[in-house]
Amino acid sequence: MEILSLRHVGKKYDGTLILDDINFKMSKGEIVGLVGENGVGKTTLMKIILGLTSKDSGEIFFNGHTDYSFDGKIMENIGYLLDFNLYDYMTGYENLYIFDKYFAIPRKSNIELSTKIKHLLSFVGLKNDNKKVRSYSFGMKQRLGLALSLLRDPKLLILDEPFVGLDPIGVDRLIEFIKKISLEQKVAILISSHQLSEIEILSKRILHLSKTKLVEHKYEQETKIIKIKVNHLDKNLKQLISEFISIIKDHWLYITNMDDFNKVLKMLFDYHIQISDIHIEYKNIKNLFKHSED
Repeated sequence: MEILSLRHVGKKYDGTLILDDINFKMSKGEIVGLVGENGVGKTTLMKIILGLTSKDSGEIFFNGHTDYSFDGKIMENIGYLLDFNLYDYMTGYENLYIFDKYFAIPRKSNIELSTKIKHLLSFVGLKNDNKKVRSYSFGMKQRLGLALSLLRDPKLLILDEPFVGLDPIGVDRLIEFIKKISLEQKVAILISSHQLSEIEILSKRILHLSKTKLVEHKYEQETKIIKIKVNHLDKNLKQLISEFISIIKDHWLYITNMDDFNKVLKMLFDYHIQISDIHIEYKNIKNLFKHSED
């Protein structure tokens, strides 16, 4: 079931193009990784989805709605971990209680809210913790931020660099939380991170943002990238094979599916295109980064 859809979204800052013709979809319970270099526009894209920054062109649909960011009731279905602030002089429980009161739709009772908060604190490993937030470690604050993002049982969760500053144990714990949310609660999760190994663990679909453009890759750890090098590729043939090719660069054709590989070989043969090399390598996110850059 489709939960989020971006169609031809664009954004400029002071006349400079930041995002150009961005298109992608997300389904219920899916974890999608968003990767790219610093300053490329990942956080801007997330803020546009959240309605915190305006877009200059295109459409965004959340659960079938286009004007969702102006509807408090609909927005309660979107949680996010993005530049969040906590009250240092309060406990984790008190932070969750206060933030819940900010929502447009009140709960039926304080008993219902108390039960929900205790469940969330237990879920993120902060059960029975009565310390003030100012005494929390960075990892504990990240986990409390995750609890905040889950306060209203969202259908879509947006996480911007959730692993920053966490030690290895904290990273492993957060990975398990994210997997559990996706699997048990069927939450669609868009996660941006420079921690490529964590994205590999969590995501089977990778969105690579580079030079204003978004390239989507389906990622399976057991698959490979098949590379075909040709001496010549005219414009018409390039257009014909484009649907089977992941990337075309320096006369190399990058293919991620064996069926597509066979189709491309046949088309090259039919057009009498000389193949100078074929290479197969293990497919990982670092390779996707490398091959997507000019």
